[in-house]
Amino acid sequence: MVLENFILYFVLIVFLLILWKFIPPDKRRNAQVAFLSKQFLTWFSGLVVSNLGLIEYPVRFFPSVSKTSFSFEFVAYPVICAFFNVYYPEAKAN
Repeated sequence: MVLENFILYFVLIVFLLILWKFIPPDKRRNAQVAFLSKQFLTWFSGLVVSNLGLIEYPVRFFPSVSKTSFSFEFVAYPVICAFFNVYYPEAKAN
């Protein structure tokens, strides 16, 4: 159980540091909008899926409060979506 908790904390810290370090200052507003909107969508869908019993997170933050995974639904997936929105090419490559 200690290794799993270490992995959860490691993911949380690394993804937030990567988000802070590799998003350019002129694109931070776009990243924030993508990050927060994806947090809302994954929060709602994660609650529905976990309460219906379609997915189970055996090790998670706040186990007595919610059945969802805080580290995945509130940090990891929104950071990935923020990076996708910031670094997606605007012009079609020829």
